[in-house]
Amino acid sequence: MMLVLVFQALLWPAVSALFTVDMEQSAYEARLHEDIQLVCTFSQVKSLSDLHVIWRRIDPKPEEEVYRYMRGRKMQNFTDPQFRERAHLIQEQLNQNRAVLQLKKLRIKDSGIYQCIVKVKDDGGYDGDYKDIKLSVTAIHNPVKKNVQKTESKDEVDLSCEFEGYPLPQILWSDGQNKNLTGKSRNSTQSTNEDLFNVTTRLAVRRDLWRNYTCSFLTEGRVRQAATFIIPREFDIYL
Repeated sequence: MMLVLVFQALLWPAVSALFTVDMEQSAYEARLHEDIQLVCTFSQVKSLSDLHVIWRRIDPKPEEEVYRYMRGRKMQNFTDPQFRERAHLIQEQLNQNRAVLQLKKLRIKDSGIYQCIVKVKDDGGYDGDYKDIKLSVTAIHNPVKKNVQKTESKDEVDLSCEFEGYPLPQILWSDGQNKNLTGKSRNSTQSTNEDLFNVTTRLAVRRDLWRNYTCSFLTEGRVRQAATFIIPREFDIYL
C-alpha cells in the first residue's frame, strides 16, 4: 500500500503540469450573416512566441483549416479559401490564455464541428491539447406568406403557406378546434442560393366551413413561424 501511495505522489506533479485546452462553451448558435466568436482557453505559457494555434472544421467532411497561428504569425497559406477573408484570431486575447476565433458574415455552410488545437514548445519538443466545439448557423427570414386559391372543385379552396429559413422545419396544420390536419397537406421544398430552405405547404379545405386554419413551422419542437386563415373572411382578401 505504501508503495502505491509513493508512486501516485510521484505522478501527481507531472499530471498537474500537463498543458491543457478547455472551452468556454461546447456549442454556439448564431444567425445567418452575423459575426461570432468561438473561444477556447489554454494553460499558462512562458512566451507567446512558442505558441501554435490551429482552428479547423472537422465536420462535415472534408476537414477544412480555418486559421493557423505559429510563433506570432498568421499562416495564410493554410487557410481554406472560404474562410480566408472571414476568419481572424484575436491575438490580444492570447495574453489572457484565450484562443478566440472570430468568424464574420456567417453562412449556413459554416455550421459544423470546429476543433481548437493549441501547442506550446517545451524542452522535449511540443506539448499540446485540443477541444471540439459545435457551431449551428440558423436563419428565419420574412414572415410566412399565405395565400388562398381556387381549385377545380367548386366546394374547396387551397390554402398555402410559404416559409424560408434554416434548418428544414417540421410542418403542422391545425384547425380552430386543434384538430391535426397535417396528413392532408401537400408540401414542396427548394434550396436557395444561400442554402436556405424555401418550403411551400398547401391544404385544401371546404368553402362552406367557417373555421380557422393555422400552418405552423417548427424546429427543435418549437414554433418558429405561423400564420392563420380565418374562413370565410380570407375569401374577400384573396379571391
